[in-house]
Amino acid sequence: MITRAALLMTVLAVAGAVAAEPVRLRFGSTWAIDSVPFAVLRRAADATEKAGGVVVTTLPGHRWADEAELAAALREGKLEGATLTSEGLAATFPDLCVFEAPGLSPDQRETDRVRDALVKKLEPELAKRGLVLLGWGELGAQYVFSTSPVRTPADFAAARPIASQRTGVLASLFGALASEPLTLATPDVGGNLSSGAAGAVIATPAQVVRLGWFRQLRFVTNVRVSSGAVATLVRRDAFERLSTDERAALSRAVFRGHRELTAHARAGTISALDVLVARGVTVVQPELQPWERLFNQVAEAASRTVYAPDLLAEVRKGLTLRPK
Repeated sequence: MITRAALLMTVLAVAGAVAAEPVRLRFGSTWAIDSVPFAVLRRAADATEKAGGVVVTTLPGHRWADEAELAAALREGKLEGATLTSEGLAATFPDLCVFEAPGLSPDQRETDRVRDALVKKLEPELAKRGLVLLGWGELGAQYVFSTSPVRTPADFAAARPIASQRTGVLASLFGALASEPLTLATPDVGGNLSSGAAGAVIATPAQVVRLGWFRQLRFVTNVRVSSGAVATLVRRDAFERLSTDERAALSRAVFRGHRELTAHARAGTISALDVLVARGVTVVQPELQPWERLFNQVAEAASRTVYAPDLLAEVRKGLTLRPK
């Protein structure tokens, strides 16, 4: 015969087993499963599970047509979290694109310090949109690559440039140039360069190496145009299901993952430039004043259409006034 005490113990055991079931979160990105960024995210997910027990499933990029679709999946609750780059961030929380403003200091340590300091400032607005920022970094410096030498912004506008997106800071750049670029998906770039339909692109050196564009793009202008943003966001309703320890484990793992991703991108910029020069790509020395004027114009224009003006001012001030 089952006693009341035995029955109670059985009920408690079942309840304990149910309570022990880990929280499961789905995070998406547009990266391929064999890419370095995806591997970094996978390690962050594994670290979260090991430290806090939360199971994070990282979904690769073939599930979404583009960043806009990925951002929509996050907004609609089809995903609990997502790692977004420029286009997705512009559609989700554009203030996270502020470090894409051209003309900012290239000092990496200072950039990291100012970016970390801004997180608290952005939290209230993120909360209004039902989001929590877990990690924020960059995907490497972007330069002008071209089929003929580009020394000025006018040269670039005349070179039949390609735009990979029509939103965010780069949209402001083409607007300032009064240039109508070809908007092409990445797989279509190489063919248009080969045919002569296009003659210039803003990209990271690592992209140009990886995608083989250096075969057509034989010149790189020695001026840093921008630096692509990347951030991981989680829905607040999902984050609040976690315990304090689970939140800390997830936040810590993703923060470290973004540090690793940013460091990899920066190192990759240097090594890829070395590879390009070794393969005969010519470094073109620019006329700096026209670029500086353009960059100031673009940064201000983007502060009216992408990120908040006071945020740009704070970033500029932070990068100028270093702590003692």
